[in-house]
Amino acid sequence: MFDSFRYNFLIMDAENSEKRDDEWVSLMKGLEKEEPTLATGWFRWMHLSFVLRMGGVRRAYGSSPVTGASAWKEVAQWLLEKGGVPDADGVAGLCKLAERDAWSLGMSQAIVLVEILWADLSPLARGRVLAGFSETLAEEVWRSRRAASETSPRKLEWLQGKASRLDTITWDAVSATQVACNAVLLKELDLLGQVLRTVSEWGEGKVVRLEPFDRGVLDKWLEELEALSERALDRCLEGAVRVGNVGAIRLCLEAGADPNLAIWRLERSSNERHSALSYVMGEIRRNEWKELVEALLDAGADPRGSEFGGKDKPLFLALWGKDWDLAEELLNRGAKFPGAGDSDAAGKSGVRWSHGWDTAKLNWIEREIGSLLPLVPVIDGTSFWFSHAQGGDAHRFLDPFWEGDDVELLRRFEDRGLSIRLSAPDVLSAVRGEAWNCLGYVLERLEAPGEVMGLLRGGIPD
Repeated sequence: MFDSFRYNFLIMDAENSEKRDDEWVSLMKGLEKEEPTLATGWFRWMHLSFVLRMGGVRRAYGSSPVTGASAWKEVAQWLLEKGGVPDADGVAGLCKLAERDAWSLGMSQAIVLVEILWADLSPLARGRVLAGFSETLAEEVWRSRRAASETSPRKLEWLQGKASRLDTITWDAVSATQVACNAVLLKELDLLGQVLRTVSEWGEGKVVRLEPFDRGVLDKWLEELEALSERALDRCLEGAVRVGNVGAIRLCLEAGADPNLAIWRLERSSNERHSALSYVMGEIRRNEWKELVEALLDAGADPRGSEFGGKDKPLFLALWGKDWDLAEELLNRGAKFPGAGDSDAAGKSGVRWSHGWDTAKLNWIEREIGSLLPLVPVIDGTSFWFSHAQGGDAHRFLDPFWEGDDVELLRRFEDRGLSIRLSAPDVLSAVRGEAWNCLGYVLERLEAPGEVMGLLRGGIPD
């Protein structure tokens, strides 16, 4: 059955021809028995933030082994060692197997073999080969922390050269997303743009997420995944947002990606919910905020955030980062301060709002100060929960103003709707920060009895 795979060799002699045919038959059997490999890569599990930070060790967390790629490597290596090129029947046989598992062929990095087969591969298989190839290049760049042009210039040139021939390629949702996300990682905007120009063919397709933990998946994590988009074009934007690439973000938004994308940041000991806007503001370096935020807002991102990522979270993050002008810009675009009694519904579920606070001090404030001045209940305060390895912290909208104790700044945002009603944690934060000027202003505005300030200056007992 393998007669059709017989090769015409450049260096051929009668004595070794039969031996070489036997070796070839064995290699072909190896290819045939391989199961098609699932296309994997960081585009599958972008929600696993710690995996992205620890590039190069992903396989330790259970990503799918690329068994088929090894078999293709063996074929390519054998051809190089024997100095052989396939005849027409040989190309047809290889192409049949490549159509079945084109992704593994690309992952094999067997450029010589791909060059031989390229003209006979279907347009869809060509896209999948490029997707697998882009994954290997991204892996090398990620591990080396160097640019693709430095890490492997020949591979980059080959990928870009083939990807530019879009009239010979048909993308499906998975292969397009894989190439696009790796182009983001490689900082190759031309390659990303070339793929996005074909978005009408694949942009509404679905790309499922994978959970690579081999020790099992928590049900609550699966529930979080259900809220995340599987739309191919949105997955491309998520990749651009994750790495803070403003050029890639603009290209994806122009192509029609959702600017209100839900993003989940799962760490090994914590997790955080975001909209695309709050992710940029909370997880990307602050000196890169401006362009990224503007790109999302100009594309229609809700300045108030989202139910999944936390209503009013972008505004809070701007204040927390002391970016007062950005906070003003969000307010100008439609963001609003929550009123006293409102809360972050997304972050509130399952959270003990006294966590991280001195319970004895809070009880004293509730008892002594609450008897003189109506306080907002802790559970109904305007708070946000920030998780971390030690559990997390609850923060309030007034917290950023206590730190500088700047009354004029507080007045500026009070005029824009900032509630100055106090909860017990608000009072405790002000006292801890010794924000006596701002606290005195707030107590006066709330018409608190003078003895309140006296009690607080006397010190809060344990």
